[in-house]
Amino acid sequence: MSFVKKISTRALYIQVRDHLAQQIARGVLKPGTPLPSELELADQLGVSLGTLRKGLEALESERLITRRQGSGTYVRDHAADMRFTFDNLRTKGGEAYRIAVLAQEHEVLVGSASESVEISLASEEVAVRLEVEFGTPLLRLDRIIYSLGRVPLEWRIGYCRMTTVKYVTTLRS
Repeated sequence: MSFVKKISTRALYIQVRDHLAQQIARGVLKPGTPLPSELELADQLGVSLGTLRKGLEALESERLITRRQGSGTYVRDHAADMRFTFDNLRTKGGEAYRIAVLAQEHEVLVGSASESVEISLASEEVAVRLEVEFGTPLLRLDRIIYSLGRVPLEWRIGYCRMTTVKYVTTLRS
């Protein structure tokens, strides 16, 4: 895993973070695999332990890695991690209404999403497709999912019958 420090205005820990994120995106570091120990990785990259830890903290906050006390640091496996999802629609019983996990095998690193939810009346086309009456109140979800580099990956507008779903979201600090 070659890493070349660049003379840059970007902090060194950000350069470390970028390098490791690229290694994950390219599949050099595979989902679910452990990273070398922090001491080994700092030595391999030629950076201090503090710089490496700051870079790893950034990767963890971006959900690219998982750090487990006493076990190590792992490349996050988004396909297997059902908690990593931007689908917040659930049945009233709490089960996932629909799951959309962007495929890791396509080297997509999901960064963020923006969404809006509103009540909307069914247009003629939507009423026909959902088999409801024209003008029926529906939940309208408008969502854009971005890559880590803020490139739009998916834009979705969905309509749901109000009697079959509820909206659930988890806020993290």
